[in-house]
Amino acid sequence: MRAAAAASSAARTASSLHSALLAANLCGVALLLLLHLRSDGGDQRAAASNCQQALGALDSPQIMAGEDSRELLSGGVIAEGAEGGEGGEGACATSAPLNAGSKELLQWSEQLYRTNVARRNAAVGKDPVKFVLDWFKMTEGRPYKARAAFMFEVFAPAYPCLMEERLGTWLDGGKWVCRPSLLNASSVVYSIGSDGKDSFEEEIYSRFKSQIHVFDHTLTPRKKAKVERKRAYKFHPIGLAVSSNESASLSSFKDLTTVLGHSFVDVFKVDCESCEYDVIPSILDSYTTPPFGQLLIEIHDLDRSNADRLTRFLHKIESHGYRMFHIELNWRQLMSLEAAYIHESLC
Repeated sequence: MRAAAAASSAARTASSLHSALLAANLCGVALLLLLHLRSDGGDQRAAASNCQQALGALDSPQIMAGEDSRELLSGGVIAEGAEGGEGGEGACATSAPLNAGSKELLQWSEQLYRTNVARRNAAVGKDPVKFVLDWFKMTEGRPYKARAAFMFEVFAPAYPCLMEERLGTWLDGGKWVCRPSLLNASSVVYSIGSDGKDSFEEEIYSRFKSQIHVFDHTLTPRKKAKVERKRAYKFHPIGLAVSSNESASLSSFKDLTTVLGHSFVDVFKVDCESCEYDVIPSILDSYTTPPFGQLLIEIHDLDRSNADRLTRFLHKIESHGYRMFHIELNWRQLMSLEAAYIHESLC
């Protein structure tokens, strides 16, 4: 009987703890939304007051027995297998405090990013190419499973963008952007290879009135005539390449920015049917400062024969200070996926 009573008491305590933690986490989400929506101080104080009442559940005698459970919400938590000093590889990852401001939340994201990268590198080992090839070997005869496992196990998004939003359609054509509130009428957006699908560009213009340029030299006359009439952006019948070739309607990134008079591109969206493997490294190596703030890219050729080039390509982007915050498989083209990066200077 005593054992049963003890078990019942423990179950009630666990249930109370679970409910209290759930309430506290919901309050945290609400406060983050208020920060994102830039609500006034009165709204934030009211939400904080309501959340304080919810947090009061954590002070119940049953839950307070032992450690203060609120440490689970706002105290330091060492990531499994992570060691090292603050800010370095293997840094201590702390959970985001419920009353954190934007600056504190960004610092928490940065710290967690460093921990995630350290853990990933430790798991993959010193030879990431071999690790990737082993994935393909393990899934021989199941190439789609190999591609999915490779990207989601090895190159899962390491940067936790707390204010990530999909702009444009929820279907093919929409893109995930980190902290879209950074955009305004002075922001510059380049979109390479849209194929006439412009819900992403339309929403950016509708909400932020940014300067948007769409480039595509492969459109049919009908699609070209349609996009040329759009007010949301300026269309250019030009493709992206390492070097400009006027006769082929191709231009380098540097020549595009020079002609258009841009020193920095806030959002660089790229879908150029495998040209990314040559073009993106060329762009990154040509600048001493980041040429763009966010890179939204479709990556092609996810197969075993391309494992070496693909792995080095992804490491190249990361080595130039870009943090992957989102990834999704392209279900219409099983040999490609969408990845989104933000530069460390914006984090």
